[in-house]
Parts: sequence; C-alpha cells; structure tokens
Amino acid sequence: MSKNLDLKTALIVTTYNKPDLLEIVLETALRQKTPPYEIIVADDGSGEETERVVREAAKKSTSTIKHVWQEDRGFRLNPSRNNAIAVSESEYATLIDGDCFLGEWFVHDHICFARPGRFVAGTRAHFNEKARERILKTRDVDVNFFTGGASKRFNLIRSLTLARIMSGYQPDKSKNAEYPEWRGGLAGANLAFFRADAVRVNGFNEIWTHYGDDDREFCARLERSGVRRYKVRHYAANYHFKHDVRLGVVDTARRLTPTSPEYLASLDETRTRCVDAFGLTRALSQTRPPVVREGRYQKYVFNE
Repeated sequence: MSKNLDLKTALIVTTYNKPDLLEIVLETALRQKTPPYEIIVADDGSGEETERVVREAAKKSTSTIKHVWQEDRGFRLNPSRNNAIAVSESEYATLIDGDCFLGEWFVHDHICFARPGRFVAGTRAHFNEKARERILKTRDVDVNFFTGGASKRFNLIRSLTLARIMSGYQPDKSKNAEYPEWRGGLAGANLAFFRADAVRVNGFNEIWTHYGDDDREFCARLERSGVRRYKVRHYAANYHFKHDVRLGVVDTARRLTPTSPEYLASLDETRTRCVDAFGLTRALSQTRPPVVREGRYQKYVFNE
C-alpha cells in the first residue's frame, strides 16, 4: 500500500458559517502524518469569520489552502463541491464536511486504499453536543473507543488487519432496495475518488437543492460509469459533531427520489452525466486565478 503515498491528494472540506467547528477541523487537517497536497475549503457563502479561520490555518500549513467561496443564495452544497474540484490540482480528492474532525492518519489511510476504477466510502463515529463542547474547549481530539459521548464507537477502532478483513467492494445491486443504486453506507462527509472520474460524470448534480441524498446520486452515476464502490471499515474514519441541519433546508421528509422530475431532468440518456450547465462543467468554465494569494492562502470566488 505504501506505493500510493506519493499520490497527489486534495482534502476538500465543505462549510457554511460554522467557524468554530471549521477551526478544529482545519487544526486536525494540519496534523496529518501524510499531508495532503492541498486543502480546499468549499464555502457555501460564509461570512468574514470563516475567512479569518481559513487564513489563520494557512499561516501554519505546509500545504496550500484554497478558500473557494460562492455567494450565499440558499443551500447550494453541490455547486460548492464542484467549485472545489474545479480548482484542484490533485489526482485524488478526499471529501469531508466542515463538522468532521480527523485523526492524524486520515489522509494516509485513504491513500492506502485508493485504486483506479474505485471510489472509497469511509465511515464515521458521532459525538454528541456535550462531547462537542468538551472537545472545542479542550482541543483534545485524540479520541478512541472509550471516549465519552460517542456513538458508532466501533468506527473509532483503527486497525489495518480489521480493515483488510472487513473492507471490500460492494455489489451494484441490493436485494432490498427499490432503487438499488441509491444505497446507504456512504456519505459525502467521508468520500474519496479520482478527480478524473468526477470529471467523467460531470461532478455533483447542481439541480439538487434539497438536503440529503445528493452524495448517493453522485455515487450512483460513478457506479453506472464503471467505477466500483469500495467500503473501508476500521481505517480512514472521521469524527462527526452532531448538529441540526442548516436553517432553510427543505424538510428531510421531502427529499428527492429517483423518480422525481428534478432527478430525471439532471441526467442525459446514459444516466451517468449531469447536464453540463448543472454540473462540474459549469465550475470548470468559470475557473480563474485566485483573487487573493497570500503565502499559502488562496481565495477563489464563484459568483454565478
């Protein structure tokens, strides 16, 4: 697996007006035993405090930190993800949310399982509000199976032996799913893929303005394009601070389904690519040099 460690990797962190959480996420990003080539903050329109947090992190970083910002026009997670992919100079992307802090081997572990023709779905442990307040106050991010306030705590056990036994490719079909390609067990909060594969399926679906399932739809198109889903357990896990969904997001009971007009309209007849105007092509066509470049900090602005 060590032969992968020179793979040029981007750590993409999505965020929206949670500077206190983003600060600790970036602190853990800077502690990586295998530093990413670049850290990209995909910002869905946050205010000045978030920019301050990103700038401060860049002062301490050995990697370039790119702050990719777009106007706040409601919930637009997928455009912010596409913006980040568009400015990335890396071969491989590891995607996390701005409320998921990392163990120091996170990037290393993902790179170990990177292979052409696969994307990797990782796992998470969750920490409740009391644990979140404790961690934010003490800055103690060295968590383990016995740390208080955790759920899904078996995901806190990092073991290469267990990972080799329990990880593996997952079938394209599920006997119990009405829509097999929309299977659980993955989340954009811990997802890794080759940039070229994301370009091939035109990135994330920007018609998607509902909360939830957007990551599953992206992965469904990857699978239909021939990229296989690989589930990693007991390796490359991250740690999620539980929270309420973003204000203004559509009720989760109204999530899109594979029969929704918005979903069907977003795909061409091959059912692998988003329509160009509503996918990564839009971001790639708008990519410009950074509007700010100070040391290792770069800021990109997408206004359309």
